[in-house]
Amino acid sequence: MKQVKIKSMSLANFKGIKSFNIELNGATKIYGDNATGKTTLVDAFTWLLFGKDSTDRKDFSIKTFDSQNNVIHKLDHEVSAVFDINGEEMNLRRVMREKWVTKRGTETPELSGHETLFFWNDVPMQAGEYQAKVDQVISEQTFKMITSPLYFNSLKWQDRRNILTSIAGDISDAEIAQSNKEFKALIDSLGNKSLEEFKKELAAKRKKLKDELLLIPARIDEVTRNTPQSKNWKQIQDEIDIINHQIGTIDAQLADSSKQSGSFYAEKQARLKRINDLKTIVSEFEFKGRQLFSNQMHEKQTVIEAAQGRIEKLKRHRDESASEIETLKASISIFKSEQSKLRDQWMKVNAEQFSGFDSESDNFVCPTCKQMLPDEEIESKKAQLVANFNANKDKRLKAISEEGKAINPRIAKLEEQIKAIQEADFDGLIKKEEAIIQQWNDKKLESVQSILSGNKEYEAAVTELNKLESEPEEGFTQADNSELKSKKADLLTKVDLLKKDLTLKSQIEQADARKTELLNQEKKYATQLAALEKTEFTIQEFTRAKVDVLESKINGMFQGVKFRLFDTQLNGGLIECCDTLIDGVPWNDANNAAKINAGIAIINVLTSHYGQTAPIWIDNSESITNIHSTESQRIELYVSESDKVLRVA
Repeated sequence: MKQVKIKSMSLANFKGIKSFNIELNGATKIYGDNATGKTTLVDAFTWLLFGKDSTDRKDFSIKTFDSQNNVIHKLDHEVSAVFDINGEEMNLRRVMREKWVTKRGTETPELSGHETLFFWNDVPMQAGEYQAKVDQVISEQTFKMITSPLYFNSLKWQDRRNILTSIAGDISDAEIAQSNKEFKALIDSLGNKSLEEFKKELAAKRKKLKDELLLIPARIDEVTRNTPQSKNWKQIQDEIDIINHQIGTIDAQLADSSKQSGSFYAEKQARLKRINDLKTIVSEFEFKGRQLFSNQMHEKQTVIEAAQGRIEKLKRHRDESASEIETLKASISIFKSEQSKLRDQWMKVNAEQFSGFDSESDNFVCPTCKQMLPDEEIESKKAQLVANFNANKDKRLKAISEEGKAINPRIAKLEEQIKAIQEADFDGLIKKEEAIIQQWNDKKLESVQSILSGNKEYEAAVTELNKLESEPEEGFTQADNSELKSKKADLLTKVDLLKKDLTLKSQIEQADARKTELLNQEKKYATQLAALEKTEFTIQEFTRAKVDVLESKINGMFQGVKFRLFDTQLNGGLIECCDTLIDGVPWNDANNAAKINAGIAIINVLTSHYGQTAPIWIDNSESITNIHSTESQRIELYVSESDKVLRVA
């Protein structure tokens, strides 16, 4: 087990303590009146490790104030401590210092902020590195739980419960189910679902079944209220049979009359069908004729529009040609001007003569001895200079000549373009296109009537159609069956009324069947609900058994303190909780001494679980007559009115 103990601790300018040094060995008792700095020692200890006070605040003030409650500036606020960690000594120091800056142009320094310095075994380091090393010794959360007797019970009950169950270890459902067949059957039925998920599923099903059961009586009542009264169904059916026989006799009399008019109406229908067929044939021929005429018109319009487009294009080229000729002539003029300039330049270069010799500029001096060269060398040198001049002159004349000759093809090409434009007969081409337009405008198109006039099939169909439509229709005298039809209508009305009464029988039968169905549903739902509630009761008993085992296991680890992990509701159900009981008294109702001793008992179990001890700070120790023993180092703080300054014993 890792044992962390404080060997000594020093404070300088920390809150109200100017300077204080303490040596600790085993259980240390510190006495002092109220406001002498006992709590400040705890704050200094937590600030040294985590930069917070004992109430977990980061923004608390540690500066020293004068008698007028003004901050005393330019003091280093420092806490250091020597720790013993399993026999290895470790020195930690934290210093907060003001930062003063003298701005440019001023003489008085101003407070610009604060900095905190960190030292580990006198080695300075950054804040992150320092805190990481502290966490390696003990994490902040573990520190809080094993150094403060009251901290564990300040946590949320869910967090306390999770810590306790993690200490006790998991109790599997299979372990609880071993001793009970119903429990085992329950666990086997879960499949991949958790017990909590299964409970929610059952609760949803139970609610649904109860809702359905509540609705069934109302549904049965509604069906009963809407069921019609019963009648003599046999008498009604007999009346329907008699009337149907009478209707059959009338139908036979009407059928005899219909046979006489049947052949007449058949011939009339055949004639009307032939007329419609002929109309269809005539319409198809006329449609094709109109389509041919439309194609002719479309071809004429297409040809004329194309010719008009070409005329517009030719006119545009004709109008643009004059401007293009002027542009080409201007370009020719520019090229000829360049040739004239080149001729003048050639004449000027050709007239150039060698200008003579200059002994210094022509370099007739020996580069070694700095004397004039011999005459024969000077003559050779002069001949070379003349030759170089002439060669350079010929090269320049040749270049000018080639540049001038290169312009001639360009001028010739521009003149050819001018000639081609001048020779183009735009007016003649326009007249040709206008002739094409006139030719199509003079062309006579074949009318629809002329297209159809030579079609023998079309003419035959028109002739037959006109003949059939001009023939008068032959009349037919229909027998007077109005009396029979009126009598039949009255009989049918009576049958409909009687059949309507018979439908009530069907409604009554359907209503009876629906009530039977609802009663069967009610019985089925009640059976399902009973089975479901039996399963929920088994779950409740299983949960209670598991609770008993879990609470027994957890509470067996603690002395003088017990934990209630489940609370029984009025309906017998269980809800999760985590209530701390000190000799049967709830934590919140216990006195301070009982809470501190119970907190030490909890710390003893936590240190065993985490494998680590740390100093326990026990405030208000004077209220406790017998402090529980612990493997952790104890620092007991006593209120002593006679001790106006802190005293260590």
